[in-house]
Amino acid sequence: MQQIFLTVDTQTITHGDCHGWNHMFPRDKSDSDCSPVVAVDFGFVGEGRVAWDLCYFIGMSKEGDYDSDIRILQAYYTSLCEIANEEFDPKTYTFDMLKAEYFRCFLCGLIKTIHNIYNIIIFVLSLLISEISKIQLGPIVMN
Repeated sequence: MQQIFLTVDTQTITHGDCHGWNHMFPRDKSDSDCSPVVAVDFGFVGEGRVAWDLCYFIGMSKEGDYDSDIRILQAYYTSLCEIANEEFDPKTYTFDMLKAEYFRCFLCGLIKTIHNIYNIIIFVLSLLISEISKIQLGPIVMN
């Protein structure tokens, strides 16, 4: 699955485990001295593609809703364009490119999830078969 991204260069440093539980949000949003959000748990930080972190964050932190996902991606992309400098040119990485990469990441995650569920089912079935084979049945009596 990751072969889809083998020809894509690293974009940035990514969190690697970006979901709602790895972020702290202020209790009092009116407190101007308080940072709006703080990320924690940097155990998987590394080089990567921003779409991976976005997809993981959205997928793990909220219920699925296509329209909402698109609004989040658009808000992210708009913010990215606002801080654009010589390191990022919006003409070389368009919103459509981000959206396409996001959905490729989503598809890879879905395939991995299905594969993991398959492995769990096989494991449980093998345990059941093993336990069933240990049961000793008495002779069958026909009347």
